[in-house]
Amino acid sequence: MLTTKAKKPALFLFPHQDDEFAVFSLLEQNVRNGIRNICVYLTDGGGNSASPIARDAESQSVLAKLGIAKEDIIIFGGAERVPDGKLVDAMDRTFSELVDRFGPADIGTVYAPAWEGGHPDHDAATLIASAFAKQFPDVDVWQFPLYNSYRVGIVPFRVFNPIPGNGDIVRVPFSGSAIGRYLGYCLAYRTQRKTFAALLPFVALSFMLDRSQMLQSLNHDRLSSKPHDGDMLYERRRWLTWEQFKARAASFVSR
Repeated sequence: MLTTKAKKPALFLFPHQDDEFAVFSLLEQNVRNGIRNICVYLTDGGGNSASPIARDAESQSVLAKLGIAKEDIIIFGGAERVPDGKLVDAMDRTFSELVDRFGPADIGTVYAPAWEGGHPDHDAATLIASAFAKQFPDVDVWQFPLYNSYRVGIVPFRVFNPIPGNGDIVRVPFSGSAIGRYLGYCLAYRTQRKTFAALLPFVALSFMLDRSQMLQSLNHDRLSSKPHDGDMLYERRRWLTWEQFKARAASFVSR
């Protein structure tokens, strides 16, 4: 069962501006329940020549519509933000900034992208969340799926596709009346039109069929293994291999 400790704030780790699309309903549910959402962006989101400033503004606008206070939208890195796609190389400094800002007195629950091999920045964020939980064992950590290539069949990827090896799936239902609004929010990421042109049909189908936020408790022991059999989605896209990701993450994981 999904629980929140004494209504302490929830910390959301988002590698990129727009990753919040995967937890729209959870953010709204927390607001309704009087739980403060703190949303932290870990990279500049500047992949494919996108403007980090424009992407920041897009996410800030969508989060405001979801009831997130402006002061609870935090962009890490200051003048030296981590480049999109390079979070695995900057986990030490990102983690240091995280623990400098937050601790168990501030945060009850952390939500991070699932360990799923979809995007290397997403998996790096999972490792950072795991390290945070190990340092502060009283903090719960949940992972949420975005997209991956686990058992995709004839399609190139699947959206909101929890990997069974990550543990039991907790489903938090949301109202069907929210679907149109959530899809509208996805269209607000104007710098990411091409991305959402590919994602949105699958997002819409999942929203309509599942009508639930899917979460899994983070299993730290899983993070030493490949997210799933076969090629990772980032391997299919020829960004890097699993072995390269593992090697670049090794010094942080072994700390």
